[in-house]
Amino acid sequence: MYQDLDYFLYEFGTPTSTKSVPSKTIEKYQTRLPAALIEFWKTYGFCGFNNGLLWFVNPEDYEEQLEAWIGDTPIMEFDAFHVIARNAFGELYLWGKKSGYSYEIAAPMGWLIQKKGHEAIIASKGEDAAFGQFISCSLSKKIIGMKNANNTSLFDDCVQRFGPLSDSECFGFVPALFAGGDNSVSNIQKLNVFTHLSILAQMADRQIMDTSSLARKAF
Repeated sequence: MYQDLDYFLYEFGTPTSTKSVPSKTIEKYQTRLPAALIEFWKTYGFCGFNNGLLWFVNPEDYEEQLEAWIGDTPIMEFDAFHVIARNAFGELYLWGKKSGYSYEIAAPMGWLIQKKGHEAIIASKGEDAAFGQFISCSLSKKIIGMKNANNTSLFDDCVQRFGPLSDSECFGFVPALFAGGDNSVSNIQKLNVFTHLSILAQMADRQIMDTSSLARKAF
């Protein structure tokens, strides 16, 4: 786990924004989430990296949005999920008690993306090993960032125009990508992340996508 954390911090550096985690929140989630994540909270707090590219969040704050996106889908029956992190564009990373990182809410696209998950790792090595793999393999800047039409960093374009994000803000596509918007800074606004996610959940068809579905979308 320590090697995984070192690798993550090597890429993202120290947090650019942080808030301490209340003891009552630690108590609430210490049996629901990996001990390694709880220790991460104790050390770094609920925090943002790279001026808001990536956030480790309070799952409580996203319960309403999680319900809006998956509450009436089969995903809700698959595992007990919590939002543990998000990116600058309002994509939510879900952690399941049995399956680890097995779903992502790609809100700008209206997709609920099924990931490989960590069920086998959790069963054989435990939740901390799964969380270590998540932070070292699933959260690279290339993976969580977005590219513009010129294949350069859309996030960097957004920060240059709008400035860094706070913990309650995201860069939102208006109109959303699933509604025909394009992935350029001219189609971006700095928005309240909670309001934006709730609105998108009402507008989107919320398609469940697996690897083969995503591959078909690419062609």
